[in-house]
Amino acid sequence: MSNDAALTLSAEQAEAILLERLCGRVRDLRVFLRAEGAVLRGVAANYYGKQMAQHLAAAGAAHALERAIVYGQRSRRL
Repeated sequence: MSNDAALTLSAEQAEAILLERLCGRVRDLRVFLRAEGAVLRGVAANYYGKQMAQHLAAAGAAHALERAIVYGQRSRRL
């Protein structure tokens, strides 16, 4: 995904792309787009799922990315 394409994506479109590429590695994934950057929220079963979500989002992000994905058995509500 190019930076130009990322600028035109809605939060819902970004969520759909990430969910498709993550194959269930992150539950309750939400993407929020703000003027200062994008926010990812969700719950990953392990660190790999969290890293993969962040990497995929950063690869397509045109601006700052806030990461709020938790992982592990005892995940807290965000």
